[in-house]
Amino acid sequence: MLTASDDPRSVPTPDWARVSLADGTAGYISRRWLRSPIDFRLVLRVDDGTERWWLGFLLVGH
Repeated sequence: MLTASDDPRSVPTPDWARVSLADGTAGYISRRWLRSPIDFRLVLRVDDGTERWWLGFLLVGH
């Protein structure tokens, strides 16, 4: 898989941000989908027995 960083002719754009995963994999994502690491965080869980969704936790950071 090639990313924009693999192309020496690529030009940075303000609409896209380079991101890196914990395993070192890097790529680009639209800035409209980026959030602060201290923004709202939500985990939804599904109960295997009833297949109902429930709120695992909600964190609010500032």
